[in-house]
Amino acid sequence: MAEPQSEIRNDWKREIEEYRGELRALADELRVKVHLAGMDARSAWDQLEPRFFDFEQRAGAAAQATAKELRIAARELKAHANRIRDSL
Repeated sequence: MAEPQSEIRNDWKREIEEYRGELRALADELRVKVHLAGMDARSAWDQLEPRFFDFEQRAGAAAQATAKELRIAARELKAHANRIRDSL
């Protein structure tokens, strides 16, 4: 025996309402997780960012020290080569 049209409509409405409720709960859960993930990412970046700055500072200082040492080595090498050349 076929179900009356009103029962079919009521079943369909209940099913749709169940889906809506499940989807709302899922959306709320995702919203919270995305928010927390954003906070975790921000926290990780806040810990990492100073390390980038430190690296840049150290790299700059190392480059200056290396350049100074290379200048000294080049002058000493040039002076030594000139002494050999002049003695020949």
